[in-house]
Amino acid sequence: MEPFNFEAALLRRDRCKKVLAELGIDRRAFCAKGFSKSQYHAWFTHPDGRPPPFRAFVRICETFRISPTFVIFGIGPKTLEDVEGLDREQQYFDHIDEQLKAIKDKLR
Repeated sequence: MEPFNFEAALLRRDRCKKVLAELGIDRRAFCAKGFSKSQYHAWFTHPDGRPPPFRAFVRICETFRISPTFVIFGIGPKTLEDVEGLDREQQYFDHIDEQLKAIKDKLR
């Protein structure tokens, strides 16, 4: 088992905090989803605050539809809506590709 990487946990916290701010999720909205004021303060506002445990990150991502890939690795879309949008876009292009192949086959 790998040792706990505190620096990586702080990066996860900072990315999560950034997305929450971009989504307009303040303390009140955060607490309305079942989190406590003390959790919000400890995790996101206290200068020496500890990062949320990994399970809490999972819950935060699920609750606010934040992309875990962005929170953990710092890459990709920030929200699950953005991920789903990319999936729909890919399906659209796949459909066009299939139509073009069908037309090409008819022309042979």
